[in-house]
Amino acid sequence: MNHLCNLDIKLPSLSLSKDDSIALEKFRNAYNAKRPPEIITEDVAVWCPDELPSCGWRALDDITLYRFLCADRRNDKFNHDASLERLLKTLLFRKEHGVDDILRAIITTKTIVEEENMNSPKKDNDDNR
Repeated sequence: MNHLCNLDIKLPSLSLSKDDSIALEKFRNAYNAKRPPEIITEDVAVWCPDELPSCGWRALDDITLYRFLCADRRNDKFNHDASLERLLKTLLFRKEHGVDDILRAIITTKTIVEEENMNSPKKDNDDNR
């Protein structure tokens, strides 16, 4: 979900059919309608996990929204209600179980290790013979 936010990567754009674009817009609007009133901005990517509302709502990109929408696609028909329920339950689970804290710890640890490796003196391969 938001573990890709603030990383220096370019997400691919979606190339959707007209029907899928309309379905995604409807789903995005339904999801954004669930935004808690205490959230003034949709840019939740910069928030710490403990600052998320109790429901776990956060701004999501179209790729994530479309993945959830497609999860409940049957016989080429979307089930917006089931997709929205799945998404909201996922966000609540992530909030209740500290998934974003776990991801933040992994990214932080990786960054620290990378910095240490960059700053440590290089060993000469002749020492290993």
